[in-house]
Amino acid sequence: MSYGQNKIKQYNVIRTSDVPKIDGKPFEKIWELAEVGNNFIMLQPENGTAENEQQKTLIKIMYDDNAMYVAAYLYDNEPNKIAAQFSQRDQINVQSDIFSFWINTYNNQIDQTRFYITAAGAIADSKSTNGGDDFSYNVIFDARSSRDEKGWYVEMEIPYQALRFAKSSVQDWSFNAYRKINRLNQSFTFSFIDIKQGNEAQYDAVLRGIQNINPPSRLSLFPYLSTQSVQFKNTNKTQFNAGLDVKYGLSDAFTLDATLIPDFGQVAFDNVELNLSPFEQVFEERRPFFTEGTDLFSKGNLFFSRRIGQQPFGFSSVYNQVDENEILISNPTQTQLINAVKITGRSKSKIGIGLLNAITKKMTATITDTLNLTNRKIITESLTNFNIFVIDKQYGANSSFYFSNANTLRSGSFTDANVTAFGIDHYDKENIYNYGANVKMSNRFLNDSTSYGFSYSARWQKVEGKWRYGISHDYIEKSYNPNDLGLQFESNINTTYISGSYNQFTPKGKFNNYTINYNLYHSRTNQPNTHNFTQVSLNPNFQTKNLWQGGGFITAFTREYDFFESRISLVPVLYQPKIVYGSYITTDTRKRVSLFANINAENRINNPEFRIDFRLRPSFRITDKLFIRYQWFWQKRDNRLSFVALNGEQTILSSRDTRTIENSIETVYNIDNTKAINLRLRNFWSNAIFSDNLEILKSDGSTIAFSEPNSFEPNADFNVWNFDCSFEWQFAPASSLIVFYRNTLSNFQNNPNQSYFNSLDALFQNSLVHTLSLRLTYFFDVNRLKKRELK
Repeated sequence: MSYGQNKIKQYNVIRTSDVPKIDGKPFEKIWELAEVGNNFIMLQPENGTAENEQQKTLIKIMYDDNAMYVAAYLYDNEPNKIAAQFSQRDQINVQSDIFSFWINTYNNQIDQTRFYITAAGAIADSKSTNGGDDFSYNVIFDARSSRDEKGWYVEMEIPYQALRFAKSSVQDWSFNAYRKINRLNQSFTFSFIDIKQGNEAQYDAVLRGIQNINPPSRLSLFPYLSTQSVQFKNTNKTQFNAGLDVKYGLSDAFTLDATLIPDFGQVAFDNVELNLSPFEQVFEERRPFFTEGTDLFSKGNLFFSRRIGQQPFGFSSVYNQVDENEILISNPTQTQLINAVKITGRSKSKIGIGLLNAITKKMTATITDTLNLTNRKIITESLTNFNIFVIDKQYGANSSFYFSNANTLRSGSFTDANVTAFGIDHYDKENIYNYGANVKMSNRFLNDSTSYGFSYSARWQKVEGKWRYGISHDYIEKSYNPNDLGLQFESNINTTYISGSYNQFTPKGKFNNYTINYNLYHSRTNQPNTHNFTQVSLNPNFQTKNLWQGGGFITAFTREYDFFESRISLVPVLYQPKIVYGSYITTDTRKRVSLFANINAENRINNPEFRIDFRLRPSFRITDKLFIRYQWFWQKRDNRLSFVALNGEQTILSSRDTRTIENSIETVYNIDNTKAINLRLRNFWSNAIFSDNLEILKSDGSTIAFSEPNSFEPNADFNVWNFDCSFEWQFAPASSLIVFYRNTLSNFQNNPNQSYFNSLDALFQNSLVHTLSLRLTYFFDVNRLKKRELK
């Protein structure tokens, strides 16, 4: 075996006829036949330093017709200090030592499948592209750990069904192995990774000797049964659901995933806020089908999965269609997903393909005439078919180009849409410079016309060394609109961004590392050709040797033309120059008690607008099984010139004061690595008070007084309460039982004089919505079932 920082390591793997017992104790004689992989090299903080003799790491690898087997010997001269906080599947960012095996079955220096285990025995898997971890990726593998007076140990069984590889008599694979020693804040890899250049997959070691294995057929079934009961006031509604998720290997490289009659009733609640901006509030995707293996769909930025199953398009307009003597009986807040299918994968020739199709149900609101007792229905969302297709070709060590298309087809007279993107992401041979560009076109097919739009962007950047810099340019036409399936806030803009940074990657003085970022951003409107604003920023960040982290920023803005606050096309609101600044600190998270705190502020120049906010987030690791995190957020914002209402073709503005408080608590008790109780509570309050001195916005951004009689009610007091409690038991691989309870409340008022506690009292005058659900999911590996039948 060869090794060294400037030479690619090689490991010669042997075929075994005996399957080792996977119990975390790799001391069977079968392991003595395997080659020893050693001489791990530090990744962080002293990149390139040899491992300490007192914490040596050894690995051994074997294979047979069905799986790959990995053993790790993680020696430690202080075994009683090995960190071993309990956690659940894919939750490895805890206070625990970690071992991970990274395998690249295409040896393309880009993609890796990673398998993790902690010293406490929690396992995780991820799909990595260019060094990033996507933990939504889930496959079936076995891993166990154990400890004794010399350190801790790992055994892994990675079935070929968990990998994708081409059929070949001799496999050309690469790999790396990773170890983290938590208390020392040190991480090591088998094959040296230079953190100053390139990505982690470019430094893989070569895995020699895997021959005459065949890609297995891949068919997995995930049937589920669920029941849910919702209680509100004196009504109770119970429903039973059954459905099926399917995963099928179309070939050695491509996989089909389907969800039939999906049920997302146990998805965590969204962090809803009082939104007074001209843009929609965006929520994180939490539905497993739309988070697992979807990295290809990010190409071109045409896909925002929360569009599928979102609030019906006509939800809000229904309230204006209720006539006298009518009452609104029902108005669904969410569009129902009927089914969804996706195909993903990458061939040995480095061609990646992603296809996703989803169908949502026609949604209607029901209105009853109280005089003749008849009902009428209003369509709020039509039957809709969502599609996105991506093809991506990788070349060189780290480069790719792609084609992406998203289309939305709606029945009836609702709008259809089609958006296409082409792009390239190129690195030079030395991985010093990166170039990128994309072109996008949108078509929206309205009832009587078609709207066409265009967008492009280009960038160049230096991505190696301590000094890094770059420039990018974006152009978006006013008519470019990808929002039927994508997400874009601004259009009609033309921006230039110049950035740079100084990076100290290795310890120096009191610091483990630090970075100083600086940038200049210039924004213009295309039509009319107007300077929106220019900003310059400075942003230092650091980590000390005792693992405290901190940083800050200061950004200066010129005067600003905001073309979106007015809610009228091409009419800007003029804001004076401002300075925004802030800082944060995080204490050593290895301690049982740690704290994150930050403060931000904003000042307008020659203008009374001012903002300040604080955030405190203490964390308590009571034991290795019990963890509590509390978060408190407070914000005060005064004299913000803001939209009030549209008065015909005029925008009415006023000065707005806002107060916001948010409290949240998260508690996790891990009974063991397969069973956990989770509690999450959040209360959010925001109060907005508008000045009575109203102003009319003129076309040049200036304002004049508005004194006409009006019925505007812009003041807002919003309070929301959410509480989730769940018990989850993974009783078999990919099989789980979840018991889930939720209660929720929300209240909106136009009362301008509410304090936080008065608003909270008013909130709890309402009735809670209680939800109790149970879901059972079981995993069937059809390939294994067939093998059992043959036996």
